[in-house]
Amino acid sequence: MNNISQVYGHETGDRVLAAVSKCIEACLPQYVVAGRWGGEEFVLYCHKGIRVAITAAIGLCTGESIADYEEYLRQADEKLYWGKKHGKNQIVK
Repeated sequence: MNNISQVYGHETGDRVLAAVSKCIEACLPQYVVAGRWGGEEFVLYCHKGIRVAITAAIGLCTGESIADYEEYLRQADEKLYWGKKHGKNQIVK
């Protein structure tokens, strides 16, 4: 996330983090709130007695030049689906 802020500016980085938080919150039951805690950390607030199960598969890809972003996205997407197919709840590099 820090790279996004460095390349595109802090306002864009903040918008990306806000969008991620909204996506997380959209997947949660009512009365559970997701928010950005600091940096690129997120927290969930649950009323007492509410249970939330979270799993995540993340495809991670890095590169040298933003000009090749489409290839990086393709690679990350491929890794994401590999992670989902092979047990979920993992980061595939």
